[in-house]
Amino acid sequence: IEDCAIRPMAVLSGTRPQSDRAAPTIATRFAPIRNGYHIDNGVNDFMESSFSVRYRESVQRSLRDALRGDDLVLCLALMHARTPDVPAIAAACGYDAVYVDLEHTSTSLETAAMLCASALGSGISGLVRVPSHDPSVIARVLDTGAVRIIVPHVNSSKEAQQIVDAARFPPSGHRSISGPNPVSGYEPMPASKLTAVLESRTVVAVMIETPAAVEASSTIAAVDGVDMILLGPSDLTAEMGIHGD
Repeated sequence: IEDCAIRPMAVLSGTRPQSDRAAPTIATRFAPIRNGYHIDNGVNDFMESSFSVRYRESVQRSLRDALRGDDLVLCLALMHARTPDVPAIAAACGYDAVYVDLEHTSTSLETAAMLCASALGSGISGLVRVPSHDPSVIARVLDTGAVRIIVPHVNSSKEAQQIVDAARFPPSGHRSISGPNPVSGYEPMPASKLTAVLESRTVVAVMIETPAAVEASSTIAAVDGVDMILLGPSDLTAEMGIHGD
């Protein structure tokens, strides 16, 4: 525990955790597999990764780009952890992202925003699974610091298109422009540049959780603006009458 100690001021100030000595990281267990952000498969002596906005500099590499590559990207699911030190600890342990679940927990949108902002300040990114297809919830999650949304129970290409409409800016979708946010580093910039920056960093993932969705999976995947399809095995097997098999 001492080796992984986090300085409180580093957490409170939103900077990447600093330590006087090197700490073991989960990433080292995967050597020689390259980690998506931490190219040396460590955490570079706890210096900020190239993904960090650093509050004054532009992000150099987005999670979207990392997921499209061949490198390993590690994500820590936060089901009941709701304090801002957790994303910083995840970053110190070599994770590239934290995943906040709003579907199966009582976590609020405000808490999700805090965790995503803390993740960005720690040099990693925040992912959020929204509880429904509600476009206002999708937009608010993205406006407050998430770089990836995960939308459950998508059964058709029509539903997938509606999600893209809520998550992406025109002409790809119909997301409203809210202004600078944690993902853009709060940097003042013209609306055209801001939307381009946010669009390039936004990952849209949809979940397939019914037999009907499996049947429609090829058309769902073909929807422009959908980056990823995830399988929900628990709900899918339940719908198939073989729960857990």
